[in-house]
Amino acid sequence: MVGPPLVILVNFLGVRALISALPLSVVDQLDYSELLMELLLASFSLAMFIGTPVLSRLSDRLAFYLYRGLHRYCSGWRNKAYYAALW
Repeated sequence: MVGPPLVILVNFLGVRALISALPLSVVDQLDYSELLMELLLASFSLAMFIGTPVLSRLSDRLAFYLYRGLHRYCSGWRNKAYYAALW
């Protein structure tokens, strides 16, 4: 089961990238306080905490349609290449 650990890894990397980039942009360049930086980081983590289950349920419902569309798209290109090779 690769799904949940992969989601956790992506969320961790997103927070880690934000932690390293936020002080440079908010505190150093915009001259805002450290409290605002902490509030922005907390709001990002809260949005990920709320949004992850919602988006995972949505992807569970729509995954079949997305894979079917991707399969049709790739099959069309495969058929086009096959028939072009026949000419």
